[in-house]
Amino acid sequence: MHLLPEPLVERLKTRQAVLVTGLGCAQLAGLPAWLGLCERMADWIEDESCKQAFLDFARGGQLATAAALLRDLVAADALYEVLKDAYPLATEVPQSIRTVARAPWRGIVATGYDGLWTAAVADQAANSERTVFAATAAALEPGRGRFLVQLFGRADLPESMCLAPVELASKIVATGASEFVQGLHKKWSFVFVGFGPGDPDLAMLAG
Repeated sequence: MHLLPEPLVERLKTRQAVLVTGLGCAQLAGLPAWLGLCERMADWIEDESCKQAFLDFARGGQLATAAALLRDLVAADALYEVLKDAYPLATEVPQSIRTVARAPWRGIVATGYDGLWTAAVADQAANSERTVFAATAAALEPGRGRFLVQLFGRADLPESMCLAPVELASKIVATGASEFVQGLHKKWSFVFVGFGPGDPDLAMLAG
Protein backbone atom coordinates (compact mmCIF):
# COMPACT_ATOMS: atom_id res chain seq x y z
CA MET A 1 0.00 0.00 0.00
CA HIS A 2 1.41 3.39 -0.94
CA LEU A 3 0.14 6.96 -0.82
CA LEU A 4 1.53 8.10 -4.17
CA PRO A 5 -0.85 9.22 -6.94
CA GLU A 6 -1.30 6.46 -9.51
CA PRO A 7 -0.14 8.65 -12.44
CA LEU A 8 3.16 9.23 -10.59
CA VAL A 9 3.54 5.52 -9.89
CA GLU A 10 3.10 4.81 -13.59
CA ARG A 11 5.66 7.48 -14.51
CA LEU A 12 8.13 5.98 -12.06
CA LYS A 13 7.62 2.47 -13.41
CA THR A 14 8.57 3.68 -16.86
CA ARG A 15 11.33 5.98 -15.57
CA GLN A 16 9.60 9.07 -16.90
CA ALA A 17 10.01 11.24 -13.79
CA VAL A 18 12.85 13.48 -12.61
CA LEU A 19 13.21 14.26 -8.90
CA VAL A 20 13.99 17.93 -8.16
CA THR A 21 15.17 18.47 -4.58
CA GLY A 22 15.40 21.73 -2.68
CA LEU A 23 17.51 22.91 0.24
CA GLY A 24 14.58 22.17 2.55
CA CYS A 25 15.50 18.47 2.37
CA ALA A 26 18.59 19.29 4.43
CA GLN A 27 16.39 19.65 7.49
CA LEU A 28 15.91 15.88 7.49
CA ALA A 29 19.59 15.63 8.42
CA GLY A 30 19.43 18.43 11.00
CA LEU A 31 20.97 20.98 8.63
CA PRO A 32 19.57 24.49 8.09
CA ALA A 33 17.04 25.33 5.41
CA TRP A 34 16.86 28.84 3.96
CA LEU A 35 15.71 30.75 7.03
CA GLY A 36 18.32 29.15 9.26
CA LEU A 37 21.00 29.77 6.65
CA CYS A 38 20.02 33.45 6.32
CA GLU A 39 20.18 33.87 10.08
CA ARG A 40 23.72 32.46 10.06
CA MET A 41 24.67 34.80 7.24
CA ALA A 42 23.29 37.79 9.16
CA ASP A 43 26.13 37.47 11.68
CA TRP A 44 28.52 38.58 8.92
CA ILE A 45 26.66 41.78 8.05
CA GLU A 46 28.53 44.60 9.76
CA ASP A 47 26.07 47.45 9.30
CA GLU A 48 23.33 47.01 11.90
CA SER A 49 20.62 48.72 9.86
CA CYS A 50 21.41 46.50 6.86
CA LYS A 51 21.46 43.45 9.10
CA GLN A 52 18.04 44.27 10.52
CA ALA A 53 16.58 44.93 7.07
CA PHE A 54 18.02 41.64 5.85
CA LEU A 55 16.52 39.73 8.78
CA ASP A 56 13.17 41.45 8.30
CA PHE A 57 13.08 40.19 4.71
CA ALA A 58 14.11 36.67 5.72
CA ARG A 59 11.79 36.33 8.70
CA GLY A 60 8.97 38.00 6.82
CA GLY A 61 8.98 35.25 4.21
CA GLN A 62 10.84 37.20 1.53
CA LEU A 63 13.68 34.73 1.46
CA ALA A 64 14.48 35.17 -2.22
CA THR A 65 14.94 38.91 -1.68
CA ALA A 66 17.12 38.29 1.36
CA ALA A 67 19.28 35.77 -0.49
CA ALA A 68 19.71 38.15 -3.43
CA LEU A 69 21.08 40.79 -1.04
CA LEU A 70 23.77 38.51 0.36
CA ARG A 71 26.18 39.15 -2.48
CA ASP A 72 26.13 42.88 -1.67
CA LEU A 73 26.16 42.56 2.12
CA VAL A 74 28.57 39.69 2.78
CA ALA A 75 32.00 39.10 1.27
CA ALA A 76 32.22 36.06 -1.00
CA ASP A 77 34.86 34.37 1.16
CA ALA A 78 32.64 34.69 4.21
CA LEU A 79 29.65 33.30 2.31
CA TYR A 80 31.63 30.24 1.28
CA GLU A 81 32.90 29.65 4.82
CA VAL A 82 29.40 29.85 6.30
CA LEU A 83 28.06 27.45 3.69
CA LYS A 84 30.92 25.00 4.19
CA ASP A 85 30.32 25.06 7.93
CA ALA A 86 26.54 24.74 7.55
CA TYR A 87 26.66 21.75 5.19
CA PRO A 88 29.56 19.44 6.12
CA LEU A 89 30.17 16.55 3.76
CA ALA A 90 30.45 14.12 6.67
CA THR A 91 26.77 14.54 7.53
CA GLU A 92 24.99 11.20 7.81
CA VAL A 93 22.37 10.76 5.10
CA PRO A 94 18.91 10.08 6.57
CA GLN A 95 17.30 6.80 5.59
CA SER A 96 14.35 8.71 4.12
CA ILE A 97 16.62 10.39 1.58
CA ARG A 98 18.38 7.12 0.74
CA THR A 99 15.02 5.44 0.19
CA VAL A 100 13.74 8.19 -2.10
CA ALA A 101 17.02 8.27 -4.03
CA ARG A 102 16.68 4.55 -4.78
CA ALA A 103 13.34 5.02 -6.54
CA PRO A 104 13.49 4.56 -10.34
CA TRP A 105 13.85 8.22 -11.26
CA ARG A 106 15.14 9.14 -14.69
CA GLY A 107 17.51 11.40 -12.74
CA ILE A 108 17.80 13.83 -9.85
CA VAL A 109 18.33 17.60 -9.98
CA ALA A 110 19.50 18.89 -6.59
CA THR A 111 19.38 22.64 -5.96
CA GLY A 112 20.63 22.69 -2.35
CA TYR A 113 24.24 23.27 -1.34
CA ASP A 114 24.54 20.15 0.80
CA GLY A 115 25.93 16.84 -0.42
CA LEU A 116 23.13 14.61 0.88
CA TRP A 117 21.80 13.48 -2.50
CA THR A 118 25.27 12.94 -3.91
CA ALA A 119 26.08 10.74 -0.93
CA ALA A 120 22.74 8.94 -1.20
CA VAL A 121 23.50 7.70 -4.72
CA ALA A 122 27.23 7.18 -4.23
CA ASP A 123 26.82 3.44 -3.64
CA GLN A 124 24.98 3.04 -6.94
CA ALA A 125 27.77 2.30 -9.41
CA ALA A 126 25.81 3.55 -12.42
CA ASN A 127 25.70 7.06 -10.91
CA SER A 128 29.41 7.46 -10.17
CA GLU A 129 30.25 8.95 -13.57
CA ARG A 130 26.89 10.68 -14.02
CA THR A 131 26.97 12.95 -10.98
CA VAL A 132 27.84 16.41 -12.26
CA PHE A 133 27.65 20.14 -11.59
CA ALA A 134 26.16 22.84 -13.80
CA ALA A 135 29.44 23.38 -15.67
CA THR A 136 29.29 19.90 -17.24
CA ALA A 137 25.56 19.12 -17.15
CA ALA A 138 25.13 19.87 -20.86
CA ALA A 139 27.48 16.98 -21.71
CA LEU A 140 25.16 14.43 -20.07
CA GLU A 141 23.00 12.26 -22.27
CA PRO A 142 19.91 12.01 -20.05
CA GLY A 143 18.52 8.99 -21.87
CA ARG A 144 21.57 6.83 -21.13
CA GLY A 145 21.01 5.94 -17.49
CA ARG A 146 20.39 7.73 -14.25
CA PHE A 147 22.09 11.00 -13.40
CA LEU A 148 22.38 13.55 -10.62
CA VAL A 149 22.97 17.23 -11.32
CA GLN A 150 24.03 19.36 -8.36
CA LEU A 151 22.66 22.39 -10.17
CA PHE A 152 23.66 25.27 -7.87
CA GLY A 153 26.81 23.65 -6.58
CA ARG A 154 28.01 22.15 -3.33
CA ALA A 155 29.39 23.91 -0.27
CA ASP A 156 32.75 22.12 -0.30
CA LEU A 157 33.44 23.36 -3.86
CA PRO A 158 33.05 27.17 -3.87
CA GLU A 159 33.73 27.46 -7.59
CA SER A 160 30.69 25.29 -8.31
CA MET A 161 28.18 27.41 -6.40
CA CYS A 162 25.54 29.74 -7.79
CA LEU A 163 24.41 31.86 -4.84
CA ALA A 164 22.20 34.57 -6.31
CA PRO A 165 20.09 35.37 -9.39
CA VAL A 166 22.82 37.68 -10.66
CA GLU A 167 25.03 34.59 -11.19
CA LEU A 168 22.51 32.62 -13.24
CA ALA A 169 23.65 34.05 -16.55
CA SER A 170 27.29 33.06 -16.14
CA LYS A 171 26.98 29.84 -14.16
CA ILE A 172 23.72 28.29 -15.38
CA VAL A 173 22.79 29.81 -18.72
CA ALA A 174 26.25 30.21 -20.27
CA THR A 175 27.27 26.67 -19.31
CA GLY A 176 24.27 25.13 -21.04
CA ALA A 177 22.83 23.85 -17.77
CA SER A 178 19.61 25.84 -18.14
CA GLU A 179 19.00 24.40 -21.61
CA PHE A 180 19.69 20.93 -20.22
CA VAL A 181 17.11 21.36 -17.44
CA GLN A 182 14.57 22.81 -19.85
CA GLY A 183 15.07 19.78 -22.07
CA LEU A 184 14.38 17.46 -19.14
CA HIS A 185 11.20 19.37 -18.31
CA LYS A 186 9.89 19.11 -21.87
CA LYS A 187 10.38 15.34 -21.98
CA TRP A 188 9.72 14.07 -18.45
CA SER A 189 7.64 14.90 -15.38
CA PHE A 190 9.25 16.86 -12.54
CA VAL A 191 8.53 15.96 -8.91
CA PHE A 192 9.53 18.72 -6.47
CA VAL A 193 10.44 18.00 -2.85
CA GLY A 194 12.05 20.15 -0.18
CA PHE A 195 10.81 23.53 -1.44
CA GLY A 196 8.73 26.26 0.15
CA PRO A 197 6.89 28.74 -2.10
CA GLY A 198 9.36 31.55 -1.36
CA ASP A 199 12.60 29.57 -1.36
CA PRO A 200 15.48 31.18 -3.28
CA ASP A 201 16.56 27.95 -4.99
CA LEU A 202 13.02 27.49 -6.35
CA ALA A 203 13.00 31.10 -7.57
CA MET A 204 16.38 30.66 -9.26
CA LEU A 205 15.31 27.39 -10.84
CA ALA A 206 12.19 29.04 -12.25
CA GLY A 207 14.35 31.91 -13.49
